[in-house]
Amino acid sequence: MDSIIPTKVLSKLSELNELSIDVNPNADQWDVDVWDANVKEILDELSSLPKLTILRLYLPSVDSLQQLRWNNKQVMYPNLSQFGFTVGHHPWQIIFCLPCEVGELFKKWEKSKKCLKYINGEAKPSGITKALQHASVFFLDRHYTSKTLSEFRNENMVQLKFCLLAECNEFQTIIDRDSEYRRGG
Repeated sequence: MDSIIPTKVLSKLSELNELSIDVNPNADQWDVDVWDANVKEILDELSSLPKLTILRLYLPSVDSLQQLRWNNKQVMYPNLSQFGFTVGHHPWQIIFCLPCEVGELFKKWEKSKKCLKYINGEAKPSGITKALQHASVFFLDRHYTSKTLSEFRNENMVQLKFCLLAECNEFQTIIDRDSEYRRGG
């Protein structure tokens, strides 16, 4: 098999309400490579599913997140009430290293809200900041360059209710209020 989901199967599911596609971080490398090679075609097919209300996807790159075509209000699906996007390769999950209470709280929020996970990232790509405008949960894991959450711009985080930062070794400040004053906010 050279595809995890055969071509044109998803586009035939026009009444589909919920879709969840994730690649197990401990999966065989072949599975991960096949998904990474096929994600663009799969995302193209998803555009023909207007009735999606819940969408959870593992996306190997910010480019694949941008393929979801964010506009000012929402992702390309008009009825989407929940989403969970994991962007970036994740060889293991930090969530298991958290105190039980925090891990359980995060899992609860993650399943019931609009969740964006950005893993092993650098910089602040526009695809992430656009998606962040719609997210109520943000998980930033192993970000290698940011020194403050404010670098993602505070106005992009207005909807956030829960934020989890893990192994962001350059972080010095969570929210930098002085950045707002420098921008005139």
